Amino acid sequence: MKIEERREKDVVIVDLSGEVDFYNSSKVREKFINLVKQKRKAILINLGEVTYIDSSGLATLIELMQKLNGYGGKLKLTGLNQSVRNIFEVSKLIDVFSIYEEEEEALKTYNR
Repeated sequence: MKIEERREKDVVIVDLSGEVDFYNSSKVREKFINLVKQKRKAILINLGEVTYIDSSGLATLIELMQKLNGYGGKLKLTGLNQSVRNIFEVSKLIDVFSIYEEEEEALKTYNR
């Protein structure tokens, strides 16, 4: 599992790769908690290199979204491959998150 952070203007982009599961979702959660402590308002998570996500990984994303919503922040996801998308669909979370095919498309929506 790998976590990288970069910025595009006011948007924090977090690139995740590998498996987001019970064994490493705590690393992801720690990264997100730090962003929340900084009161980041715009976070885009690129899941393009994620090969698998389990319920603990999904719970981490839900927690981040709830914390961001609490102070007016926005969470968006991009780059879901078909297997990860299927997990979101089966768990009925596909419509809960703002999901975009392309990073550029998601970035444009933060300015609206």
